[in-house]
Amino acid sequence: MPLTIIELNDYQLTVRQKHSHYSELGFAQITKDSVVFGEEAWLQARISPQASFCHYWQRLSYEEVHCDNNYINNFADLAYMQLQNLVSHVDHCSDVIFVVPSSYNQEQLSLLLGIAQSCHLNVLGLVNKTLVRFEHRYNVGRYAILDISLHHSSLTELLVNHDVSLGNMDQFTHKGFYDLYEQLAQWLNHQLIKEHRLDAFYSAVTEQQLYNQLSKLIKNSQNYFELIIDGKSINVAQKDINQQIEEFFTELLASCSKRSDKNIPLFITSRFANLCPNLFASDTVHLLNDACIYSLVTANMANFSNDNGVFLVTRLPLVKETKTQPEAAKQSINNSLANKYEISHILLDGRAFPLNDHSLSLSCLQKGRIAPLVAQSASIVLAPNAAKWQLNLTNAHLTDAHLNTQKVFLNDQPAIDGQIVLQGDQITIKQTDGKNKACFVLIKVEEEM
Repeated sequence: MPLTIIELNDYQLTVRQKHSHYSELGFAQITKDSVVFGEEAWLQARISPQASFCHYWQRLSYEEVHCDNNYINNFADLAYMQLQNLVSHVDHCSDVIFVVPSSYNQEQLSLLLGIAQSCHLNVLGLVNKTLVRFEHRYNVGRYAILDISLHHSSLTELLVNHDVSLGNMDQFTHKGFYDLYEQLAQWLNHQLIKEHRLDAFYSAVTEQQLYNQLSKLIKNSQNYFELIIDGKSINVAQKDINQQIEEFFTELLASCSKRSDKNIPLFITSRFANLCPNLFASDTVHLLNDACIYSLVTANMANFSNDNGVFLVTRLPLVKETKTQPEAAKQSINNSLANKYEISHILLDGRAFPLNDHSLSLSCLQKGRIAPLVAQSASIVLAPNAAKWQLNLTNAHLTDAHLNTQKVFLNDQPAIDGQIVLQGDQITIKQTDGKNKACFVLIKVEEEM
């Protein structure tokens, strides 16, 4: 049986095996006869708020749920059902290691083990999420890891000496993905009232319309964003949007700045960088590589259990030799967000195809090769945009917030027209039955000397 790693971050619940992974939002929509999870639940949250739940992973417990579904009585039931759904997306899931939030207490970890047992999973270990998001290649010292979940952000220090252990942790409550969208929606609604005397919150339908456009708005690379609600539109300046986001994260950014003043390098998870790409574009912020999670866990298998059974791992040995501080600084700069747009090839079925600064149609697959963009009607296009690369969706593949059948995904999340892509991003084209039609990975190939 292959080893399976499950990361419990409710903004991006992820199950990983060696050659595959699947992610899902920790959102649930409960009806009398079924439960819907992930993006589909998020797209109904404002229309049916009484049936929407999103705290069950953060507050994992037997907290009561009031609904008409006889199979759901508490948060643990929702976690159990979503865990079953997660593992159904990988093959032969049995031996599991959980990557858990720093905020989980002993009671929550015990409940998690009980839920996993009910899902017929053999839990080999529990490890703190921060340890396995950091490639242990750096000199003795302190490092800070920035991450985000649905309802809070966290800034955790790692101490590197003879091993890697957890240091101070700052948790910023109500500063997560869910809370950011709440604040932006309130601000945008105020602009609508001022300009059109239109209150988007007057009905569930228009409120849902507003929330469904927030992802595009945050990642917009143009000077203005046109927000359309109930036939009324306003042009919102991107600089004003960025200012709102900066104000929302003021306390967090101040904490990051203090660590920078103390020469503590700052690393950021890709989910945070992708959520707010305009907030952390700095040479002093380094992007963490999601691909290292599986390899770091498998390299430390001997540390996940002993005669006393399963326990929470809060320190790991160094798996690579440490380097001198100048060498470490050079390496971390090479992995910084400043270089995240340097993409030279796109990987398909094990073959790398050069981009050569030309647009490519990803929907035109011809006998195992990528056809160049030859028609304006191409529906999925990777196009150069200044020093960046942009994913353009047109025709039937445009993301429609009212449709639940998304066909194009970026890192397992529904893709957005005009979205900027980064090194290591995965673009997946799915058929209507949910099966992968094609999977592309964006890479940088260094020239041979």
